[in-house]
Amino acid sequence: MVAAATRSVVAPYTRDVLTIVLTRHGLTERSNPEQHLGQRIDVGLSDAGREQAEALARRIGDEPFDRIVSSPLVRARETATIVAGDRPVELDHRLAAMDYGAWEGLTYEQIDAHDADYRSRWVADPASLSCPDGESASDVATRARAFLDDQLADPPAGAADDLMGTDLIMRELGGHVIEEISEH
Repeated sequence: MVAAATRSVVAPYTRDVLTIVLTRHGLTERSNPEQHLGQRIDVGLSDAGREQAEALARRIGDEPFDRIVSSPLVRARETATIVAGDRPVELDHRLAAMDYGAWEGLTYEQIDAHDADYRSRWVADPASLSCPDGESASDVATRARAFLDDQLADPPAGAADDLMGTDLIMRELGGHVIEEISEH
């Protein structure tokens, strides 16, 4: 989930700042044991995941976000909806999890049982290598960067967004935000 808020600063020489809050969805019934859960298996939150989302809502739910944007995947949408309360949640496919292709729904042990060599190479270079019939980390980064570029080009008035996505999307967006800050 992504949320943005503009905070005005007292000093007259400053301007409003786009604040982006990145959060990850809560646990699902498929979270344990850990497996590659991307776009192809679209599951909702477990009871524990809903409790996590409710805790997040208690922590940040009252923030004056101008927009709340979520991956269209059920687990992210559910988390965003709980956090948003009565506010609308926008969906953006660019926040979706990595497409793990043939590895979707498999544990590391299951992948290693039939594809250990390729998985080892993929772990060493996920940016260049795609999951079999899926995406690479570079593909995900391209989606995340396009989303971030759109937010920076046309921030909402007040500019506070809350983004709900997956851990890889959050890392990619966070990395791009750091790049933006260091370039300016």
